[in-house]
Amino acid sequence: MTTVFNVEIAESPQPLQRLIRQHRHARDRDRLAALYLRKTGQVRSRRELALGCNESTLYRWFWLYQQQGLEGLLQHHSPPGGPSELTPEIRQALEQKLSDPHGWRSYGELKAWLQRECGIQAAYTTIHGWVRYKLGAKLKRGRKRSQQADPQQQRQFKKNRRSGGDSVLSNPRFAPLPTVSVTPGTQPRCARGI
Repeated sequence: MTTVFNVEIAESPQPLQRLIRQHRHARDRDRLAALYLRKTGQVRSRRELALGCNESTLYRWFWLYQQQGLEGLLQHHSPPGGPSELTPEIRQALEQKLSDPHGWRSYGELKAWLQRECGIQAAYTTIHGWVRYKLGAKLKRGRKRSQQADPQQQRQFKKNRRSGGDSVLSNPRFAPLPTVSVTPGTQPRCARGI
């Protein structure tokens, strides 16, 4: 494989510079920068240009540019993937189950329900993604309370939390630290004399 370029860049440097600034993908900016550096003559060989990537990668970029032009060089290929198993009917059933006030204990329990009721064999992470990000739901439930808990104290605590009343900072046990005064040439002393 030769290291000297033998490809002609059709675009002028100014449009290439503008395209570099416009593209948000680093992959596209790198490819455009390679074209720009070659067009302006700042580099003569792939070896000079290969900062952060392999020479064979640069060869592939310039081959793509030579065969398909700028559009081919900047084209993004994404794998097609399969169709989603979360059909509108299953989504509706899932939303109904998630609105149940008793809730679900875990995504594993939800996974078992989907397998039993809908015949879906999905991974735990897939189900978590559906519930948390596509449906915007969380598996939250009320937690058990102690038998010894005082309801009056709990109501007072909740009221104070909402109003911002008795906070930790207003408690005399957690008074702010004393200020420190320092004069030039002396040791720092605490304002309280500690």
